[in-house]
Amino acid sequence: MVLLERTGLPVEWEAEFLDELSDLTGFALERQDRIEGLRRSALYDDLTGAANRTLLDDRLAALRAGDARAGSRTAVLLLDLDDFKAINDTYGHACGDELLVAAVARIRKALRADDTVARVGGDEFVVVLADADEATARGVAGRVLEQFDEPVQLGTHSVAVRPSVGAAVGPAGGGDPEALLKAADQAMYNAKRAGKGTYYLSA
Repeated sequence: MVLLERTGLPVEWEAEFLDELSDLTGFALERQDRIEGLRRSALYDDLTGAANRTLLDDRLAALRAGDARAGSRTAVLLLDLDDFKAINDTYGHACGDELLVAAVARIRKALRADDTVARVGGDEFVVVLADADEATARGVAGRVLEQFDEPVQLGTHSVAVRPSVGAAVGPAGGGDPEALLKAADQAMYNAKRAGKGTYYLSA
């Protein structure tokens, strides 16, 4: 048998094959990036990277099913940035957007690994706490407020902002997610009436 000595350089057909393989790989990666981009747009807020309402609903439904099996409880916090409109009007929408991004980053620092933060309105956020009781909800709400003790730097502006937080805890074994959100929403307005920048736990 005669063995051909390779020069180390691909022959013409091999080079063409490698070029085609490279093109196909690039196409597959671009397609995967597009799919991932669509997935993120479908489930996450484009501005802040927080979950959107679709992912929030999915998360609540999954926890409800888990609570039904395990007899555990889910808590939610509903947060609204106090006087956000005035800040937005004073410093402009670009600074307002920066504030929303900073707010999500601060909220996340107060959460546990399995907790979820979602943006559900202009400056409204929902935090979902799995396997949580009243003490857990109070603890997380307090830590969230602590994250806003320091002003937020928006370009050359140092802006003091705090959220009002409403908390509600579902029954053992699961409950209606919409009822839980409504209870947290009412609790948040109670926090605002109490002087803003605080939290209120629904009875």
